[in-house]
Amino acid sequence: SAVDVWAMGQRGTALRWDGKIWRASGSNEDLALDRLFVPARDHAWAVSSTQGVLLRWQGKAWARVEPGIVPFNVWGTGPADIWVISKSGELARFDGTTWKAGPGLFSTGARAISGASPRNVLAVGIKGRIMRFDGKRWWKESRFDDDCPPCEVDLDAVWAAGPREAWTFGGDAQAGRRYTVRRWDGESWKDQPAPARMSQVRAVWGRTPNDGWAVDARGSIFHHAGPAWSNTTPSGPVIDRVHSVTTVAGELWVAGTALMRLSRGGWESVPSPSALPFHSVFRSIAGVAADDVTAVTVRE
Repeated sequence: SAVDVWAMGQRGTALRWDGKIWRASGSNEDLALDRLFVPARDHAWAVSSTQGVLLRWQGKAWARVEPGIVPFNVWGTGPADIWVISKSGELARFDGTTWKAGPGLFSTGARAISGASPRNVLAVGIKGRIMRFDGKRWWKESRFDDDCPPCEVDLDAVWAAGPREAWTFGGDAQAGRRYTVRRWDGESWKDQPAPARMSQVRAVWGRTPNDGWAVDARGSIFHHAGPAWSNTTPSGPVIDRVHSVTTVAGELWVAGTALMRLSRGGWESVPSPSALPFHSVFRSIAGVAADDVTAVTVRE
């Protein structure tokens, strides 16, 4: 069936791809959107992390939402369970009707949030901090003190695949530090070998513990089919800067300076919308079905 892609531009321009052409709509918001979460058809959330704004889509229009904190990232398990985290580590949770403030998790700064269920949510941040929500409370998962050596690793991304499978990524290869990949096996976190050329993972996505995808700042694409990650960057068409990855109806979508899609026939480029501002870059992509995929862009 046709693929339906939403792309949002620098000035809030929303463009919809139906598999053949782009159709224009608008959010009437002058925003640089770079975070996206789509829990269900006709339900989507978009964040401008630089401007601290949260937008919600409910099938007809994008509307600004005030969660009670300055949003930096968004994630959830469904339309009635949405988490928003601020850059300073504050939390807010939406139950489908109201927002409730959560505890401040990080004194040093937050980066990402992910979960496998409402009772298994992970948040990561600066200095190697890992926090877990068990359905009732948040608690410190990592046993690192502020002055310990592992704490110098700032965590870029997290993927909670299940109760016995989770991954964090962090480090600064440009500063001469080894890029760090850690795996949760249900009992403890253990360092794992980082695949060749991995550096500054920008997004991780997977639907099952044995089918995960990650993209990094160099434009590399990595796949986890158990037990390790491997570099699967295509040798043909390559995106210079990759920011996001998702799988929809058996197809892999990668977003950055362009959109690419991997299906049974191999990699193919998806035409960029002509209505987007010059130098626009796709920053996040998500979807729930083959005819419901969403992307947001910023101008660089």
